[in-house]
Amino acid sequence: MATEKTMAQRMAELERENAALTAKLAERSNRKLTFAVSDRTGVDAKGKAYEGKGGIVVRGFGRQTVTLYCEQWGRLFNQIDELRAFIDANREHAEAVNAAYKAKHGTEV
Repeated sequence: MATEKTMAQRMAELERENAALTAKLAERSNRKLTFAVSDRTGVDAKGKAYEGKGGIVVRGFGRQTVTLYCEQWGRLFNQIDELRAFIDANREHAEAVNAAYKAKHGTEV
């Protein structure tokens, strides 16, 4: 059975761990976005050759990159007001779905 001293030590350990994870998350969300052109060629993990196709790549949102061709970025920018309105109208629902995902999988999206 855990003593008060053991429980207090464990609580302090968890508080330090929580602080470290909170700092890491803050650092991640403050990360600057980077941009590139997808022009690399190589071989993927399954041995399949691939070739860059000239898409504009955005890195820094998380684990996944966002890649669109110039024309696609243009279409997105042309509808930026509609996108902002959609995000505003659906923010609460999106955040609830994201929270449920995190609770189920224990990870950031």
